[in-house]
Order: sequence, then C-alpha cells, then structure tokens
Amino acid sequence: MRRWVLMLGLVGLCASCAKATAGTEIGNPPVVTPNLISVMPAGDERVRVAGKAGAISPGQGTVEVTNVSRDDGPVTVMVASDGSFSAEVDGRVGDEFEVVASNARGRSAPRSLPDRSGPDDGSAGSGNVDDPTVGGDGDGDGDGDGDGDGDGDPWAGVHLCPDDDPWDPVTISELRIEGDTLRLRASHAGGCEEHRYGLCYTGEWLESFPIQVGFRMLHDGTGDTCEALISEDLSFDLTPFKQAYAEAYRTESGAASLGFSDCARQDGTVGGCTVLYEWPEERLDVSTSVEDAFIHLEFQDPQGLYYITCGDAFTATKAQGDDWVALVDERPWNTNGAHYVDGEFRESIIPGFPGEGCDVTDCTELTDQRLSITEYVQTGSMPPPEDAPDVSQLPPEVAVIETRTAPGPWRVEIRYYADDGCGGELVTAVEVPLPTSE
Repeated sequence: MRRWVLMLGLVGLCASCAKATAGTEIGNPPVVTPNLISVMPAGDERVRVAGKAGAISPGQGTVEVTNVSRDDGPVTVMVASDGSFSAEVDGRVGDEFEVVASNARGRSAPRSLPDRSGPDDGSAGSGNVDDPTVGGDGDGDGDGDGDGDGDGDPWAGVHLCPDDDPWDPVTISELRIEGDTLRLRASHAGGCEEHRYGLCYTGEWLESFPIQVGFRMLHDGTGDTCEALISEDLSFDLTPFKQAYAEAYRTESGAASLGFSDCARQDGTVGGCTVLYEWPEERLDVSTSVEDAFIHLEFQDPQGLYYITCGDAFTATKAQGDDWVALVDERPWNTNGAHYVDGEFRESIIPGFPGEGCDVTDCTELTDQRLSITEYVQTGSMPPPEDAPDVSQLPPEVAVIETRTAPGPWRVEIRYYADDGCGGELVTAVEVPLPTSE
C-alpha cells in the first residue's frame, strides 16, 4: 500500500521534490534506527517504547509512537540530545508499533518496529531476536543461551525445535509474511494468567522447490485454568531461520514453504497450512564517487527498484574507530533557528539548504543521488545583526556554526524496495573510500 506523509509547517516549499530526479541533493533528515528501540511491559495494557542512544539522529526534536495494531493516535515525546527517548503507550508486547521522528526541517519516514521485546539482559521476550541489544545472546541460533546449539530458552526467538519443547493447546490463523516477519493470530483458552509464545522449526527439511520446513507454534499457558477464548496477534522475526538456510545452502537468496499443523480452517476444523517465505538475492548495484563534499551514488540498472522520497532512504555516516557514526550537525533545529554559518547570518535552517523542505513522501523509482557529507559544528555564539528581521524576537545570542567536510571513509545506508508500493524494505550499506590522488 502506498503511504503518503504530509510535512506540516513547510508551506510554500518545494513540492516538486516529491518526485526526485537524477542528481537530487539529499541532506540528512531525522533518522530512526529500529534496532535500537525496544518494547517492554509497563503495566496492565501498557508498554514502554524506549530508544537507546542513537535511536534518533540527530538527537533533537520529538518522536511520535503509534500503536498501529490498535489504530490509536500517536504519543509524542521529546528526544534527548544523545538520540534516546522513552514513551509509554497503550498496548501489549507483540502489537505493531510505528515511530516517526520530527524536527524543524521535517519528519522521517514512518518506521515499523520489529517485535523485539524484552530487557537488555539476555532474558527472554515474546518473539525476540537473537541480538544482544534486544535480549538475545548474539550466537546466531536464536535460543538465548549463547552456546549456538538452539536448545536454550524456547521463548527467546525463532530457533531449531528441541525434543522436549513446551506446548499447551493453541490454534493459529491469519498467517502472512511481511519482509522477514511472520505475523499470525494465536487462539487458546485462558484469561486468568499471562501466556508465553514462541516459534521453532524442525531439522528435517523436505527437498523440493521450494523446500518444505515444519514449523511449530510454542505456547505456555503458565497454569491458566480459565476457559475464555483468548486471541493474540503475534509477530516473529524469521532472520535466524534465513541464516540457517544460508549456512546450509551457501546462498543469500532462497524460498521455503513453512508448514504448520494446528491451523484453524474456515469449516471449523483444525489441520495443516503453509505460508511461503522467500527472500531475493541482493539486486542493488551501485558505484560511488566523492566530489565537493558530496557522495555521488550511481545505480546500475535500477529498473524495478524504488525508494521513499523525503525520508531516510539515503543516510551517510563516517568511520570513528570500529564504528560508523552520524555526521555532526549542531545547527539549532527549533522554531527560532537563527544562526551564523561560516560568517553568514541565517534566519532559519531550511531556506537555502539543499534537499531540505520536502513536503510529502512518495514511493518512486530509484535514481542516482547526490548526498551531502557536510558537517555543521558550533564554535560559539554571538549577537544577531542589528538589522536582522524581527531581531527583537531573537535571543541575545545565536549559534555560530562552521562547516567542514566529514572526514572519511564514509558509509551510505540505502533503503529501497522491489515493490512499486514500497512494501518489503531492503537495506544495503555501501562503504565509500577516500578519493585517490591521480
């Protein structure tokens, strides 16, 4: 489904940028990093959506958190200077949440959060991913115990089924695949206790095209003896299974028919059902060059590939030790954004800055891009000019900003789609080396 997001407060600015063309100059809009955001219980029918440092870059403005599963309105909170935030929202762990970051220059593209619940201490969480930042152990088997054999906590993520996995009766329905996420509805008796859910796959894969793999929905009723009909919408990250497939078949692309045995049928019976999970081979072929504080991205044969304009489709970072970090941008992103840039007084951020002022996002064909790698560093403050417009409304001193080209090497994260409705996000990172002297 094509999604449109209006950027409010930018009246009269370039609407034509909704359809970017070759050579578009793209700045660094607010960036949301879902892998740094977790969803944890915060009481009865409440959850806390928390972003670690760097979850929002730059660390300014606000964040809107929306529980899409409940179609509620957004909850808005401030972003800390390090890019962290915390918001309490009505809902449950396992609901679908969407995050949008905003500051004076606009809004990020809406980003959906994968079901990565649980505290950052390695404990289990419903539908968790084998990632130490979200409660996994990082060993790749998805079981949360760190030894790589898949026989640990069955609630810690998608993993290889052990011989004695726990199971209480459950039926499933409404299975669908969205990218690398399996979504389904689990139904069972209960109503008096909290239940736990997990997902595992068997080690016996039937060779066919596509291969057939048995999956098992795990359910622990925790001793609940009540008999009300309970239904829960759940989601599971299938990446651990995709990694196991890649190791077995030595390929980055593939397809599998996931088979379940406890599916609710339309006639009221329970039986088997399947859902197709496929992931394409990496299709993006891009060359890079650096000139005049810009990274030029040239895509080879991008036909059939798309991206979302005016969002975070192209994000530049720089090397810092062993990490990739955001470019420095210390311009005052607020409604009174007056400042000096390289000695020139600016009334606000947006006018005159390339790539800023997009007023709508759109799904459009992938084209060559020009990405700024200019950093904006505050070196002090000084009074605004006496003849500045509305000088009485300005603070006694405004920021003094100096520009510099971010030191390389650099990396560009590219978010794109093989669907003309921009469904099923694909992500690739391209490292950009320092230019060589001729």
